[in-house]
Parts: sequence; structure tokens; C-alpha cells
Amino acid sequence: MTAHLEWGRDQHADVPTLQALEQTLDQLSLQAEQGRPFSVDVLLDSGDALALVVGGSVSTLNFYSRSSRPPVVGCRGPWQGAEGDQLFVFDFRGEYSEIERRYTVPISDAREAARRFYTTGQRPDNITWNA
Repeated sequence: MTAHLEWGRDQHADVPTLQALEQTLDQLSLQAEQGRPFSVDVLLDSGDALALVVGGSVSTLNFYSRSSRPPVVGCRGPWQGAEGDQLFVFDFRGEYSEIERRYTVPISDAREAARRFYTTGQRPDNITWNA
């Protein structure tokens, strides 16, 4: 399976293997650590996509589906109360964005979700989704 990655305003790369996906996300994470975390879209030929944020200890995730309803589903993380109210700041396609921490997951969970999405083409089952 080949996936296409998009980030920033016009950055992109094809990833023909799971290893290439991992290596590219590692490189992008290092790049993001020099500034602000940023979103990366993992797009499959089916038209489905998974968006994650690299470069921090947490990530927000969104799953986009051409065939299922709802067509866009966001993640729900383990943080509640005041901790969940804190804002997570990142760049989305080159623009400043923020979301409450309650809608983020640890980066290790997000990376596992990216691996599962790449290998199965399905919404990752290791994440709690707001659906």
C-alpha cells in the first residue's frame, strides 16, 4: 500500500512502505521539535485520511472517511477537568491552531494509530473516538 503525506502549506511525500511512513514521521517530528508541532495528513488511495500532529508529547487525531458516517471523527484523550481544559497549540496547514487537551492522545498512541491506519486502511481501533 502506498500513502501520500501532506503537511504545511504545500509539503508532501509518498510513502510506499510502513518503514517509509515511520521514517518520514520521525523526520517530521524532529523538524517540528525545532518550532511548533504541526499536523500531517496520511492519505490513502481510497480517499480516507488520518490527520495527526507530530513534534510534541501529545497529538490530536482526526479520521476522514469517504464512505462511513460521520465523515469526520476526532479523538478523545484521557485528560479531564482542568487538565483537559488546557490548550494544545500546533500548526494546521501552516496556520496557528489550538484544541483542548481533552481531544489529544499521547504521541505513542497517535503513532500506533498511524501504523494501523496505513496497514489496514480502517479507522484505528486503539483510539477512543468522538462518534
